[in-house]
Amino acid sequence: YASAIKRGVSNHLDYRYGNLQPQGDWKPVDPLPDRLTLGKRLLSTIQKEELSTETAKENIDVIKSCCSALDNIESQNILTNLIKTYFDLLFTTPEEDHDDFVTQGLNTPLGVLTSCTMILINRALKNNHNVDITLQNIARSLSQDEHCHIKSRILNFLAYTIYEAPEFGWRIFDSIIHNINPKLWEHTERIL
Repeated sequence: YASAIKRGVSNHLDYRYGNLQPQGDWKPVDPLPDRLTLGKRLLSTIQKEELSTETAKENIDVIKSCCSALDNIESQNILTNLIKTYFDLLFTTPEEDHDDFVTQGLNTPLGVLTSCTMILINRALKNNHNVDITLQNIARSLSQDEHCHIKSRILNFLAYTIYEAPEFGWRIFDSIIHNINPKLWEHTERIL
């Protein structure tokens, strides 16, 4: 029951602030709940849960929703710590690449966490804040990963990163193309 509520609130935030498109004529009911309150409660809930691979996918979806909806510094710090925690939990068993690695990156827990990392980095840059060193280290580590679905998620966000922080962005790009899989070259075109 609690899991269904968590998923529902997470989806609500994704429909309102993220990139989910509702089917049909869905519109949120007025009065709209405060996104900051909803997001903070979701984050508080997953922080209190025992860390496990069984709940990881659901909690990573919550993190993704909150990355889209929450933009205050306190929430960004909590999100950064949760991203690091789940990377540490999941990175020991990365998924193998499939033929459609772009879709795989959008739908696997590590791919979603990679997107979250880049969303937070780009938001910090957009708001003229320093990028958290933890996020920088995660991005560097991911850029050196051998899996196409991870690197494709970084490349999806990297043009903006390079625009706002050229030195950092080009270092990430350089790490990605070092020993690059030929399948990834087409994803570098918008950056070059």
